[in-house]
Amino acid sequence: MEQARRLRELIADLPTPSVLIHSGGGFYPLWMFEHPVFITDANRAEVKARAQDWQNMIKVSADRLGWHYGSGVGDLARVLRLPGSVNRKV
Repeated sequence: MEQARRLRELIADLPTPSVLIHSGGGFYPLWMFEHPVFITDANRAEVKARAQDWQNMIKVSADRLGWHYGSGVGDLARVLRLPGSVNRKV
């Protein structure tokens, strides 16, 4: 599949994803942490910075390939959560 090949090309410089999901509308690589990360007021800035760093790495790869990578996709509200957890917009 062309879409899967292009995704693999985009993330080639990143660690191998833990799982690759094909939703029917696209492919979603997921990297799972060894341990859960609980976001608190004390670590929110650090977690936000790490999420932004990850998005920046993907954008660099997209730029290298001449692809457009949308901005604003790495904010913490878009980070996938465990099923049953709650996104409390503070």
